[in-house]
Amino acid sequence: MVSMKESPLHAAFSPRAITPRGEHLLDGLEDVFLREGFRRVTMGELASRLHCSRHTLYQLAESKEELVLLVLARVLGRIRRMGLEAAGARSDIRERIVALVEPGVSELRRATSLFFADVAAFAPAKRLLEQHQNARREDTQRLLDEAIRTRTFRDINSRLAAEVIVASVQRVMDSSFLVEVGLSAADAIRGAEDLLLHGLLHLHERATPSAKRSASRLAVAAKSSSRTTRRR
Repeated sequence: MVSMKESPLHAAFSPRAITPRGEHLLDGLEDVFLREGFRRVTMGELASRLHCSRHTLYQLAESKEELVLLVLARVLGRIRRMGLEAAGARSDIRERIVALVEPGVSELRRATSLFFADVAAFAPAKRLLEQHQNARREDTQRLLDEAIRTRTFRDINSRLAAEVIVASVQRVMDSSFLVEVGLSAADAIRGAEDLLLHGLLHLHERATPSAKRSASRLAVAAKSSSRTTRRR
């Protein structure tokens, strides 16, 4: 069972004793930040859009910067918690690894390149994201160790594999990369996940039935071409 250990920075900005009204406001703030980023919006604009007073927002956090960290810690904490819970509910190790990664796709579906650019430009938020990714790397490595031990995956260096997975996710979440390839963060993460997990399987398990049929047709075509060439 993969356990969850809270990082110091994550703990410092994890919401505690938030009222239902506060949770509702944090939901609204999360939606704004993920879709539009946070550097350009003011507390006054946020209060107006959420139909509350600035005083109400300052009851959640003492500044906009702390409010951003509060919202980000909430999102990242939810992603990790959901992944661990989903992985723990499955028995097949491959399904557990996919389940561990999947919340990063579903919960960041609204996130735009503006959001990731703002996170990269705000050092405390960047550190918080890095700590989250380090924790997710450790979670992933523990599952990879199990997959290697049960011979589901090849005998590889699990630390290296986990690092490659996290580094790949970090890269595809980069705002400039997302603009360049024209993908949402969710689609980019899902693509990286699919590529990496299929690359970890044993050779005879990598090809899907349709891929095997295609390979068979190509082999037949190659043999036919070879016979034709020899007759010439």
